[in-house]
Amino acid sequence: MAETNSKFPPGAALVFGGSGGLGAGICRLLATNGVDVAFTYNSNRDAAEKIAADVEATGVKCQFGAVNVEDPAAVRSFLGDVLEAMGDVHTIVFAAGAALELKALRDITPEKFAQTIDTDVNGFFNVVHASLPHLRGRGGGAIVALLTTAIKRNLEHDGLSAIPKAGVQQLVQMVAREEGPANVRVNAVAPGAIDAGIVLSDFAADPLAQSVIEACLNATPMGRMGKTEDVAEAVVFLASSRAAYISGQTLHVDGGFSA
Repeated sequence: MAETNSKFPPGAALVFGGSGGLGAGICRLLATNGVDVAFTYNSNRDAAEKIAADVEATGVKCQFGAVNVEDPAAVRSFLGDVLEAMGDVHTIVFAAGAALELKALRDITPEKFAQTIDTDVNGFFNVVHASLPHLRGRGGGAIVALLTTAIKRNLEHDGLSAIPKAGVQQLVQMVAREEGPANVRVNAVAPGAIDAGIVLSDFAADPLAQSVIEACLNATPMGRMGKTEDVAEAVVFLASSRAAYISGQTLHVDGGFSA
């Protein structure tokens, strides 16, 4: 069941990309903290329905929908639907991301590079642009974006992860500066190797992916993968009142990899 606490005001958190491994963990932890949850998914409705059932089992409200974050109108429309259904949104989480390919930059097609930028950088911009009028109007709120620890210490063939997320990090810092006077806090969490999401997908069966994951673990002082809960706890902390004076920051959840 959901806990009763004062870490969040009444209202909902909206998680863009809530059906992936990390996004789902964030949705579930928000729910156990007594927060109503809305989330988006890309194509896997079955997974979305399972996550919604888990969220509702805690006793909070849940709403979900298929949204392409590359489409500004779709982002605005879903936010409007959530506000109509739930009354208020105090937290925005951006956990969406393009399907990852591990390749040397010379082997990445311009189309794939552009598509990744569209999902990660333009997608986050679309979410922020749609959300700010509401957050400013309600007197503030929190935005948290998922990045990757590769923005600080990248690995060979990992450019499609590091480069777009570095752009998202710059947006996080810029919006934090611009919107601080409106009491809108903007932060990011940069996960390392986590036993969820893309690391447990078919992607991880690729020999090159296996070698990159192994190299990451070998360079991680704690010597193991993190858990979904590790990332979710960081996101929920940054969204909560416990982080009321934290903005413009990136919290690396990577077992020391980026040190």
